Amino acid sequence: MLSVLSKAPSPMRKKLIQTASKDVIDTVCECCLNVLKGTIPLSAHQKKCLAKHRHVLRQMVQKKIPIRQKKKMLVQRGGIAILPLLAPMLAPLLGNIAQPLLQGVMGSLGTILGGRR
Repeated sequence: MLSVLSKAPSPMRKKLIQTASKDVIDTVCECCLNVLKGTIPLSAHQKKCLAKHRHVLRQMVQKKIPIRQKKKMLVQRGGIAILPLLAPMLAPLLGNIAQPLLQGVMGSLGTILGGRR
């Protein structure tokens, strides 16, 4: 799922985020949490790139913030820029977990784009 979001053009990424299910947003939030906790080793360059978006990362892990607001944050506050940064770091770890989600997204993507598959 993250690899699809990271490779998609910005307008498509925006649509995918707006129509994403709670599970997809929760996955992104969990990735943000793992990055903030230091579970995922980051290079100095990666840390520098993510430091610009530290406020969005911190808000994404807040349980009090509703999913709707998190989606809005991802679309409006540079969160779209975070996804391409997170995907290469987390893709190896989430490959097996993201496969069922990816299949669901590809089905919804076909619906969004006018029924093409």
